[in-house]
This record gives sequence, C-alpha cells and structure tokens, in this order.
Amino acid sequence: MLDARTRQPLEGAEVELSLDGAVADEGFDRRRVTAKAAGFDFPFVRPGVAWLLVYRDTQSKLPYVVRLDIGRAGWQGAPIRLPAEVRIEGRIKPVPADGKIQLRGTRPGVGSVNAPVRADGAFVLEDIPPGPVWLSGFLLDYYARTIHFAGREVPVILWRTELIVPEAESAQLEISLSNDTGAVRGRVLDRRDSPVAQASVVLQSMPPKMPPISNQTGNFHAEKLPPGEYRMWACAGREDRVKVEAKATATATLRACDEP
Repeated sequence: MLDARTRQPLEGAEVELSLDGAVADEGFDRRRVTAKAAGFDFPFVRPGVAWLLVYRDTQSKLPYVVRLDIGRAGWQGAPIRLPAEVRIEGRIKPVPADGKIQLRGTRPGVGSVNAPVRADGAFVLEDIPPGPVWLSGFLLDYYARTIHFAGREVPVILWRTELIVPEAESAQLEISLSNDTGAVRGRVLDRRDSPVAQASVVLQSMPPKMPPISNQTGNFHAEKLPPGEYRMWACAGREDRVKVEAKATATATLRACDEP
C-alpha cells in the first residue's frame, strides 16, 4: 500500500476486508494493521467479490474502497496507491437554526464524518477519501432542493444523495435547503371497507424512521414530506401513488392485506 503522492509505503494503515458473495472461514479476522512493508494478508478467503476498506490510520473515519475479484488462487495484485484525502468546504442556504452535515461510506457499516453548520451556513468536512460517498444527515424539517459539488449540479435523491469526491486538495459543496414540505392523510380499509387499526403504512421516500401507524379508526397522517411523488402501501403488492405538494395535505385510501 503506497501513498500516491509520495510513493512511500503507508505505515500504520488499517485494512478491512468486506465480503460480498465471498465467505470467510470461521475465525476470520476482518481487520489487520499493515506490516512495516505496508503489506497485508487475509488467509482463508473463498472466491468471490470482496472490498478492501483502507483506513490511513486509526483516526480515519471514512475508508478508501477498492474492489477485489478473488479467484481460486486468491488475490495478489499490484501495489495499491491511495491519493491524498480531500477537504470539503461548503455552505447551506438558507441558514438553519442548528444542525449538521454528514457524509457516509457507501459500504454498510464503514462509518461517517459529521460537521456542524455555523451561524453563517458554512461547514468544513476534513479528511474525505476520493470516491463515492453518501450525503445525508440533513437538518430536521428541511430537505435539499439543489446541490452543487465540485463545479457541477448533483441529482438530488431524497435523504441520501451520492457525491463523487474528486482527487483534489479541496472541493466546494453548496446546498440549497427548503422547508416547504407537505403531508399525506388517509385511511386503511379492508376488503369490506371497514377501517383497519394498527396498520403500518409505508412511504417509499420516507427517511429511516418508524412508519405512520393507523389509529383505531384506520386513519393515518404523515407530515413534513418533501414535495414529489411517493409510492405507498399498507400491504405488499397493493401499492398506491400519491403526489405531495408544498404546504398542502394529500389524501389516500389504502387497502390492507386479507387475513388468512
């Protein structure tokens, strides 16, 4: 493992093997610290796709991600060169009362980097490895209307937008927020048009939190939703669509699953 800038071995870097279709033998050690020669070794890995997660040191919160295709004879590739980490400077407008910005790795469980938002809307994210990351952790009651990163506009995906961090010393991130949200109100009914109590209602684009639950009369209410079209259902296979508009409440009637 080499530093791409200095071409010197990275002493003390930590390497983790994330398996994707490959299965490690029992007792497999998922994390190793590199040796003095900046090498690493993972024995007993069966063939398949795997990912190397490389942390420059024990203080790193986000890893470099390298895909490996492991054959029957294992894998022994050319030296891995890691580019310098990137400083991301950004600004949010309008300025929210409080909150934070978060970047997360695209592999499960690889950590995150958080930055507080100052009174003027500015924030700084330090030591970000080049490559894909997820932008999340938007402030309560807000959603991103537009995002510009490294000189271009990025398609906004509600609650988790992918950014490609360039190999550069720094990059600029501008986020335009809005709190013009909407709501959905409705009922869950069975095949006899009777209300269904305590039914879980799922909205496709909702943030990761508990779904709204219908009450004893079958009514439910989901609020603070960014405008857009949502898929929603109270029973798998019985999907409906609803359009949420800013500062308005849409209505929907959902059908529950038949009891066996």
